[in-house]
Amino acid sequence: MRIIYGGAGPTQAKIMLYQYGVLIDSGYSANTWIFNPGGGSFEANVGADVNSSPGSGDSEFTNPTPTWSIKDPGSYTVRVIFDTTDRYFDIYIPNAPGGDNDFNIEYNIYDGSVSYKYNGRGLTPSTLVSYAWVEHNITVKNSFNAAGDMNIDYTTVSIPNGGKMYNWPSPSFPHHLGAIDQQPAGIPYMQRFEKWTGNSQSSNRTISIDTVDATYTAKFLDEYNIMFQNSFSDATGGVINVNGSQTAPYQTVVLENDGITATAVSQGIDNITYYFTNWSTGSTNINETFYPISDTTIAANFVGIAAQSINLNFESSDPNLPITLHWTEYPNNNVTQYQIWRRIKYKKNPTEDPVLLATVNRGTTSYIDYDFYGTNLGYTDWMLWYDVRSYYSTEGTYPDPNWAQVFSGGLIREKPTDLEEKLTVVKENSLDNFPNPFNPSTVIQYQ
Repeated sequence: MRIIYGGAGPTQAKIMLYQYGVLIDSGYSANTWIFNPGGGSFEANVGADVNSSPGSGDSEFTNPTPTWSIKDPGSYTVRVIFDTTDRYFDIYIPNAPGGDNDFNIEYNIYDGSVSYKYNGRGLTPSTLVSYAWVEHNITVKNSFNAAGDMNIDYTTVSIPNGGKMYNWPSPSFPHHLGAIDQQPAGIPYMQRFEKWTGNSQSSNRTISIDTVDATYTAKFLDEYNIMFQNSFSDATGGVINVNGSQTAPYQTVVLENDGITATAVSQGIDNITYYFTNWSTGSTNINETFYPISDTTIAANFVGIAAQSINLNFESSDPNLPITLHWTEYPNNNVTQYQIWRRIKYKKNPTEDPVLLATVNRGTTSYIDYDFYGTNLGYTDWMLWYDVRSYYSTEGTYPDPNWAQVFSGGLIREKPTDLEEKLTVVKENSLDNFPNPFNPSTVIQYQ
């Protein structure tokens, strides 16, 4: 017999009868407990489950000695008794060592009445067992501002916005409350359980509550969806460091009030080096901890610059010819121009400031400096540095200087047109070795 208080009103409790073992006569079903009005007697050995046994503390007994003859198995309501100081309900469990210990509950299907008999007689005070209780008001809530769910005694129950109050008698304790992660209607974020507040401060998802009037609130935190990505002018993807190195874009979740740290990574894509400038939040720290307050996308912004090296080399060993620079075409088509720069140092004089010599378009991969001769000496009084800088037109950027050193035989006094004539003569005479077959670069000067 299972004792359950509930539902029918403040002056009623319920006795639920359940099967323990069955002896079958004709007209009855052992498995379904269906009564057949066709006749026959029915005997059932049943168990009783109550929350407390008087005088023995908290305990349960599930298979009492008596065998009860039950005519109509089912749910029966017994009266709750009130006196001047207490309220209680009476459970009649016979305890007669001799005799057949029959306890009869008879339900009249016509007028709904219930009668009780013990060994064919009415119940006597010697068979009375009383249980007293106090009712406790327990309010349960979820912290988010909406209706949601909660586990009450391991059953999922809908909890209205503002909470739900239960009126539980003391014999029914302890009860169990369980928080449920959820995204209720009208709430934009997934709710993740943090802890209980009110009469409990536990961070355990499921708690056991005692016989104290109290409010228990399951406190939740918003869960934000965070997207990290790189922002390039002329590329996509790349890598970003969030919880380790990740391929961008990278999505993760962050709980309310929690921080998440990301590191921007300078990187090369399609022969353009992208250097970190700032985060979309405005921070210029390459390592930054973010504290989101909503779903958001955080971007690392970059500036793209062409690489410094384009294989710069010189034709500079002929003391009679100007220095010529050669480089390779940049492999990214968005590099549309090249700047040629030069610095000069003569003897022990200070190095002069850099000078922009020329700007040439893509497709040009050489430049002749008509200001200085080459030299076949390992060291001279004239030390020169050159730098060819690639112009990345998408962002209007040049790389930092990357100077290459060469020695010169000295300043050229002639006009560039005269030198061009010299070069032409050299090229022509180099073809036929004329007029001196032993000198392929004869130079003829008129004075």
